[in-house]
Formats: sequence, C-alpha cells, structure tokens
Amino acid sequence: MKDIDFFEKISCGALMCKNDKYSTILKANSAFYKMVGYTKDEMKRIHKNRFSELVVDDLTEILEKVNQAVGAEKKLDYEYRIKNKDNKIMWIHDVATYDEENDLFHVIIMDITYREKELNKVRKNLERDLWYI
Repeated sequence: MKDIDFFEKISCGALMCKNDKYSTILKANSAFYKMVGYTKDEMKRIHKNRFSELVVDDLTEILEKVNQAVGAEKKLDYEYRIKNKDNKIMWIHDVATYDEENDLFHVIIMDITYREKELNKVRKNLERDLWYI
C-alpha cells in the first residue's frame, strides 16, 4: 500500500503558511487546490504562493486578528471571503494554529458558501415578512 501524506487524507483545504503579510503557502493539499480552482503551479506562477492574493475582504483587519491571536497564543477561527480562479466569491471558514517554533500556521479551510447563501435567503424572507407587520 502506498504511503499517503496525512495532508492528502484531509477532505478540507489544508495548508501550512508562513507567518508573513502574505500568508505564503509552504504546503497545501489537493483539496485546497481543487477548492480554489488553481493548480499548485498556477498558484506559484500567478500568485507567488501568496494566499492573501485570494482574499477579498479587508486584509488589514484579518492580519490584525492574526497578530492578536499569535500574541495571545490562541487558535485562529474566523470567516472571510476569497475569490477562486473563476472569480467566484467563496465564504471560507478558517481554523489555524500557530507553530511558534517554525513561525508558521497549520490551517484548515472549509467552503461555507452554501451556508452564507442560506442565511441570506432567511434574512430576505424575514425582512419581507417583517415589512408586512
């Protein structure tokens, strides 16, 4: 039996990223590349392996949360939007743990776009129904 890398056994996007302003990708699994629609080579060539290049939301705000979590030695757990290769906006749930010894993050990202779409439907229905009251 072929020895399969642990990263490849994870069905969510799994990454190791430098603790820098770009969240430079050091390693990622195939689920991540499938999620964002880029190949490993395309991410390197087009985005210089900078995860931050995919982020749609205010990167300054996200980096501030990262710095606060690192300083407090807490796990990162938040949601934000990224753009995939097809320029579609995706909502991402990001859980990351900081590795102080190697100054990097172990990251798991999950596509929660479907949840955000459902929440928006509920909000619109509530707004419509409350308007009648």
